[in-house]
Amino acid sequence: MTTRPEAADELAKRAGIERKKARRATQDQPDEAMPPPQTEVDGLGRLTMAWPEHNLEVRASHISNVRGGIEARLAIRLNGRTPTAPFRLNVLSMSARDDIIRKLRAGRKDVDWTGLINHICQEVHEFDPDPKPVDLTSHQREADTQWLLEPFVRVLKPTLLYSEGGMGKSTFAMAIAISLATGEAILPGVKPLRSARTAILDWESDEDDTQEIMEAIADGANVVVPAGHIIYRRMSGTLPDHYEAIQKDVTDHGIELVVTDSIIAAGGEEGDRPATAARAYFDVMRALRVASLGITHLDKASERLRSGKPYGSVYYWNLARSVWRLRQEQEEGESEASIGLFHEKSNRGEKCKPLGWRVTFGETSISFGAEDVTAMPEVGKRASTPDQIVAVLRHGALHIQDIYAELPHIKETTIRQSLFRKTKTPRFVSLGNERWGLAGRVGEEPDKETDTRHAFFRGVG
Repeated sequence: MTTRPEAADELAKRAGIERKKARRATQDQPDEAMPPPQTEVDGLGRLTMAWPEHNLEVRASHISNVRGGIEARLAIRLNGRTPTAPFRLNVLSMSARDDIIRKLRAGRKDVDWTGLINHICQEVHEFDPDPKPVDLTSHQREADTQWLLEPFVRVLKPTLLYSEGGMGKSTFAMAIAISLATGEAILPGVKPLRSARTAILDWESDEDDTQEIMEAIADGANVVVPAGHIIYRRMSGTLPDHYEAIQKDVTDHGIELVVTDSIIAAGGEEGDRPATAARAYFDVMRALRVASLGITHLDKASERLRSGKPYGSVYYWNLARSVWRLRQEQEEGESEASIGLFHEKSNRGEKCKPLGWRVTFGETSISFGAEDVTAMPEVGKRASTPDQIVAVLRHGALHIQDIYAELPHIKETTIRQSLFRKTKTPRFVSLGNERWGLAGRVGEEPDKETDTRHAFFRGVG
């Protein structure tokens, strides 16, 4: 029986198609089955799975229980490249697994994506991000003292420093870093108990300007900053993106304080979601297990409402253990400025009294000198009412009407409440006939000729 030419051609064509399918099926098979991964968990609770023999790494983050499963955000790197954008996967959903496997196979067919996804799902399913409970009755504290630099930097705790722009926050933070590096009281009256190393994460300036400030403060204090005690990183993007590099710095250099300038800029794209950015900042600092000083700006809206809170989410205020506000006075063209530090929040113990310094700017130096914050015409008005009354009475007793005249910006009822308030350690004593003095200095009279102590208060509305 003979076959017609057309039929023979059809059979040959089909045979060719089958051979191509067979070759394609062979090519589509992965080189080898995917073995179990090497796993590692970082301080932010992110799970990294690595297959070094395949030059493959997968990071699972934002692992959370959801209705009907466990979700994770997955980022894959193969040969240093990302074959797909990061994606979320419900590891208990078979349909979700199959869908992502199909998408991955469309790009690379020489990888056992089924085995990879199965391993990922297994590791994420077994992952427990919760820290183990601690028995406080037998717990051994890590630090033998609670302070690195009292009252600003507490061991392992987050502090915020905020003010309007251009007030000198970065310069003040550098003074703290140099104090810790040298063990010297760069800020008179504030001396560290021991030396410590600082890392500066800077989103706003660069290493040249920061080094210039460091050298100027060191010159003004006549100290030498030891090598390796102040480490600088010029930053961009979001803080969590750099966690591994910062963690390496902390480990390699023995860092105990991390200064972030500024925490708003460190939020990067999360800045549009301030609560998320705030939580991310504190999560990173907690994971690094260091003390932190976050620099930020004043919220202008809250200042108009006279609350004067840091800019951004309320979480910055709530999650910080201590919050300081910096205020500055400087006449235009003057080489000296006065700064006052006001303790706005303390989660442990009483808030500190306002602290003040005089800052002198030389051609190549910056120096700090002690100054009474209540002696600053504008900054002094931010001190508490009792502190301002103490300043008025420091040189001798006065009639209450004279106290009113010295403090015209404070309501008379507020002054009276402060004078008459009963406390364990009274600061003021009544001398009769509405005259008041400081406790322990009864009977002293002001020097009429030389008393210029509070001219700055007169005429202040």
